[in-house]
Amino acid sequence: MDNSILGLLKLRIIRGTDLAIRDAIKGRASDPYVVVSMGDQKLKTSVKKNNCNPEWNQERTLSIKDVTTPIHLSVYDKDTFSGDDKMGDADIDLKPYVQCVQIGFTKLTNGTVVKTIQPDETNCLAKESNCIWQNETIIQEMVLKLRNVESGELAVEIEWVDVIVFGFEGRRRRCVSMDNNVLGILKLRIIKGINLAIRDTRASDPYVVVRMGDQKLKTRVIKNNCNPTWNEELTLFVKDVNIPLHLTVYDKDTFTVDDKMGEAETVPDIAWGKRTRVILDVGCGVASFGGFLFDRDVLAMSLAPKDEHEAQVQFALERGIPAISAVMGTKRLPFPGKVFDVVHCARCRVPWHIEGGKLLLELNRVLRPGGFFVWSATPIYQKLPEDVEIWNAMKALTKAICWELVSISKDQVNGVGVAVYKKPSSNECYEQRSKNEPPLCSDSDDANAAWNVKLKACIHKAPVSSTERGSKLPAKWPARLTKVPYWLLSSQVGVYGKPAPEDFTADYEHWKRVVSKSYLNGLGIQWSNIRNVMDMRSVYGGFAAALRDLNVWVMNVVSIDSPDTLPIIYERGLFGIYHDWCESFSTYPRTYDLLHADHLFSSLKKRCNLAAVVAEADRILRPEGKLIVRDSVEIIEELESLVRSLQWKVRMTYSKDKEGLLCVQKSMWRPKEQEKLEYAII
Repeated sequence: MDNSILGLLKLRIIRGTDLAIRDAIKGRASDPYVVVSMGDQKLKTSVKKNNCNPEWNQERTLSIKDVTTPIHLSVYDKDTFSGDDKMGDADIDLKPYVQCVQIGFTKLTNGTVVKTIQPDETNCLAKESNCIWQNETIIQEMVLKLRNVESGELAVEIEWVDVIVFGFEGRRRRCVSMDNNVLGILKLRIIKGINLAIRDTRASDPYVVVRMGDQKLKTRVIKNNCNPTWNEELTLFVKDVNIPLHLTVYDKDTFTVDDKMGEAETVPDIAWGKRTRVILDVGCGVASFGGFLFDRDVLAMSLAPKDEHEAQVQFALERGIPAISAVMGTKRLPFPGKVFDVVHCARCRVPWHIEGGKLLLELNRVLRPGGFFVWSATPIYQKLPEDVEIWNAMKALTKAICWELVSISKDQVNGVGVAVYKKPSSNECYEQRSKNEPPLCSDSDDANAAWNVKLKACIHKAPVSSTERGSKLPAKWPARLTKVPYWLLSSQVGVYGKPAPEDFTADYEHWKRVVSKSYLNGLGIQWSNIRNVMDMRSVYGGFAAALRDLNVWVMNVVSIDSPDTLPIIYERGLFGIYHDWCESFSTYPRTYDLLHADHLFSSLKKRCNLAAVVAEADRILRPEGKLIVRDSVEIIEELESLVRSLQWKVRMTYSKDKEGLLCVQKSMWRPKEQEKLEYAII
């Protein structure tokens, strides 16, 4: 940790208003972007084509070493064949805001104005600016009037993020950021260059540009030297350990564009079991990959069809590995959007590139912003004409949907190749594409709508608001299991009627209490014999979270007629699926060891045949498997009669205040030959 860093500042560049016209050829517009500079830090926004009133809604983060140093904003018009034209500039004075932060306000009502700054000759404010208490922090909203230009204003927000040094681990100092999206500070020392390329007559004037995500820093220029010594230290903030660090060396030229002298990049490994917790394994075979990842604290949702390889999913479930029988065809997979940290496809025969890339765009829908696609298939490492054709098609498609090819590697033993792609975490690339193909999905297209919804060849936008799901990384595992998602707001009402964050916490505490005081010891269940568990009516995933310390996995099922809480379950590092219990579940017979149904049957009674649902539970549950039902006394009595007709054993019934608990066990009963004949005649 650099002790000179006081904290981080999140700068949200929201919009520009009435910006100057610089493109006379285009008529009445410009292609504006904003450059943010502070000391040796330099960041910029995306370019907004042909727009003098652009909406950016983009966040940039700066490390603050001196609060007296202003943040300088410059607006430019992007030109293709000439230097970019300047469209004005403005400074942000941090001192009034920092003074407000240092007061240490706590527990104020959202929207409380704690300070107002008036425009005057010492600042660039176009109108009065307010410091407002919002979500346990203070933000300053301001509209800046651009200088040195005929017209234009910028609307921005700033938010302080504390960074605290709190101890040592071995010889490494550790730090903590109050922003969950910032993991820490990286100090990069650029020492020297050796035998750099000659770009001028007998030498070069080299400097280094460092990029990490949206951050861009550079060293000073060393004149006339191919073996320069910089000894410069640059500071970057780390939001995602999977974002590579890119270094480019340039030769400084006075009258022409600077010449590139080479580049290098660090390509990190995927951090399994930390930020990468929930993955989707497409065409999983017998799910050996998912089984291997259990030791890394990773949950894999494995899916495969029933094809010439027969019942691979049944084999996987028999091994105690999560899997469902599914196919990527004409409809969306039964998962919400932006939930999987990684999608994996090995020995992959899925034709991702056909029909406008519909199948790959479906992966794009379920993959979180900044998530990875790990692809292993013959087009990556073989050179047959068909493989080359597929590789070129995939190369064009992934470029069109703005996926970054992070790495290509080849196993030295078997020669199998793997390509790793990264989904963008912002909309900048989408907006800068020369062709809108594939097109962006309409705003009315809900990425979470996944039950019987046809595939569409379009790209869902990345989240823009900082309070929108997917705008930040989930907390690391296992902290994310119990942490209230940042996008659950107190203004939202939870499933049980409380403010959503309170509802979430109360649900978890409830299931911890029920599991520890009742389920673990009070129902006569040998948990060492339980592996595959299904929560048939999951809400926030509290039941699955309460089983965290047991050697089990839980398939959380969210009914299609219930509030959509499945994204919350994935945010916790758990997984699940949408389903309608009036239909069969997509699994093989006798594949689950325990089924759990909390007020499921009472919610289904009006639209489903309960006997059919119980018969489906009988199909799913293995012999000697358990079913735990919590419901009204009336439903419990009806279910008890139904399960007895199936020759199940009733292990326990309990009722209190019109609520009941039923624990039953599927038996090994088989009809005798005479009984079979009688049933056939009936």
